[in-house]
Amino acid sequence: MKRKTKKLKVDVVNRYYYPVVAGIETLLTNVYPHLACKGWDVTIHVSKNTLSQKKILKDEEEINKVKVKRYYLGLFGFSPKIDWQNTSIVNIFNFDVFPHVRILLYCLILKYLGMKKFTLILSPQGGFTPEWSLFKPLSRVLKRIYHYTMGTYLINQVVDLVVAVSTWEKLELERKGVMKPQIVILPNGIEAEAYKNVDMLVSKHIEKKLTKIGKYIIQVGRIHPIKNYECSIKAVSKLPNSIKLVIVGPVVDSVYKRRISSLIKQLGLEDRIIFLGMVSNIDKYFLMKHAQMMIHTSLNESFCHVVNEAMSQGQICVVSDNSALPYLIEGGVNGYLVETHNYQGFANKISYVMEHSKSEIIRKMRNQNRKHALRYSWVNIGNKVDHLYRSSI
Repeated sequence: MKRKTKKLKVDVVNRYYYPVVAGIETLLTNVYPHLACKGWDVTIHVSKNTLSQKKILKDEEEINKVKVKRYYLGLFGFSPKIDWQNTSIVNIFNFDVFPHVRILLYCLILKYLGMKKFTLILSPQGGFTPEWSLFKPLSRVLKRIYHYTMGTYLINQVVDLVVAVSTWEKLELERKGVMKPQIVILPNGIEAEAYKNVDMLVSKHIEKKLTKIGKYIIQVGRIHPIKNYECSIKAVSKLPNSIKLVIVGPVVDSVYKRRISSLIKQLGLEDRIIFLGMVSNIDKYFLMKHAQMMIHTSLNESFCHVVNEAMSQGQICVVSDNSALPYLIEGGVNGYLVETHNYQGFANKISYVMEHSKSEIIRKMRNQNRKHALRYSWVNIGNKVDHLYRSSI
């Protein structure tokens, strides 16, 4: 859609931003400073919360040339103060009920009044098709009704462009009735640290810790039920005692952390399951590179940053056969797929990869994964977003 004015101003709406480093936030902190350097006036509208604390962040600040405005997050979300008449792009991420429904309804009113002068973009990043089993029953029913009735209607009526993060997400959006706006696929990228010599830059703390750990497999992701750590923990219980599981990621659900800690104790794995919490990007890629393999037992992924990141280090990934993961990993070609809750199946595939680690097929798989994943740097993705934005205003 062509506009008379070519202001390069974009307003982004999401629940969180830096210092949160979950999936969407990783995209925001890599892409939007890049756009600011390319001449875009970027404002990101988010809550004052982190994943574990409320109302602790500044109301306003500038981070890497990006203006950040933060709001109190209440029962009905927050109300971003967007200069609707002077913005070029409004890009809303995820698909929360609030503030998304208010934004979509307001944009619909502006459209009917002939006052909508900006391009409205939706980037669900899995938010439109979440793992419904993790919602409480009433919330699940109400949110599903909203998503696939009023939500779908509003998307079709007022959104100009939908950015899906994978082929799976695009197909799911279409299957649920999102038809009118164009849907483009734009995958997530790889951080700059993936291209560096992590062996030279790794922290002494992590290097020393790995010396003590010995052989390990790795899983990276927040400590939350969607990551299905029960499956990976049970799989480790079926492996030789010399193999440990290193888990990297923040605790965002303390109840779930206690639950899996109880499982670890029940299985007698206290010395074999190591929680490292948050680590630097360099340390993360170092840990990925030196693991025996990456395991990812998640219940739902619209893309999966961490599997792509592990592949950039030439890693073999054994992942759940659900959602977007089979679109990223093709069984026997660049990794292996296992039925979601089949911990014995995970254990068997882990054993297979370790037993054949010196084989030609595994060697070729590692080389292929590294070359393929490194094609998608965040700079490259940022340039694609820049082109997408400029062509839509």
